[in-house]
Amino acid sequence: MKTELHRAAQLIGNAECLLITAGAGMSVDSGLPDYRGKDGFWNHFPVYRELGVDYARMTRPSGFTRDPHFAWGFYGYCLNLYRGAQPHSGYQVLRGLAELFGSQCFVLTTNVDGFFLKAGVHQTQVRECHGSIHSLQCIHPCQRSTWSADCFHPEVDIHSMRLRDPLPLCPHCGALARPAIFAFGDTGYVWEATQTQTALYQAWRERVVGKRLVVLECGSGPTVPGLRREGEALARQHQGHLIRINPRDHHTNHPDDIGLPYLAAEALKTIYQTLQFDSSS
Repeated sequence: MKTELHRAAQLIGNAECLLITAGAGMSVDSGLPDYRGKDGFWNHFPVYRELGVDYARMTRPSGFTRDPHFAWGFYGYCLNLYRGAQPHSGYQVLRGLAELFGSQCFVLTTNVDGFFLKAGVHQTQVRECHGSIHSLQCIHPCQRSTWSADCFHPEVDIHSMRLRDPLPLCPHCGALARPAIFAFGDTGYVWEATQTQTALYQAWRERVVGKRLVVLECGSGPTVPGLRREGEALARQHQGHLIRINPRDHHTNHPDDIGLPYLAAEALKTIYQTLQFDSSS
């Protein structure tokens, strides 16, 4: 594996452009759960095991209509958790790579924790594919827009996982507010809020046509296949390479790609140190 880590560093060092993709496993080293399968979810939230509620049901937007205090109990807990956690050292490595490649680097993430922006990656280099827990929207929605959740500080009863505070409301129509996150079975998500990010990503794709590309995938599992497929497809289109970092699901399907069975922080630290050593020798 040390040889593969060194090869990964060499590929990045020789690349002309870099796409970083990240799933829930990327934030595990920061103490955030990845909710892999119902057992992973239930281990972190035993109250939901007792109630027989799994991750898919808990995150469905219909919960805000059925029992908004219960729905906001989960999302309010997550909002507090993400606000209190700090991006681990691997995020600093990725920020350094984003700065090194400049306009030739872009980040795609399905994470809603906002850690790439919190770590200092420039907002013009990030697309949060599923939105952000740090933004709110109207449940209807009455307007195709979102607003910051900074003024909402939820207090959650951890025994019942219900919101104790008054529910957040839409400032435009007074209806219930929900997180601006694309969830299971979601037809009310305000896609327009991420149009700028989507346009920036499309512009990046056009800008790097014909250049040597490396896709650096961190903590993205097969349960969110879209992100994996995007990286694999771009690597093949550019005749480039995919570097997949995942302690469980690191296997790749192409001989030009590398699978690294590590948590993100450990692998990225070693890759970065190797890059620094190679550049100084």
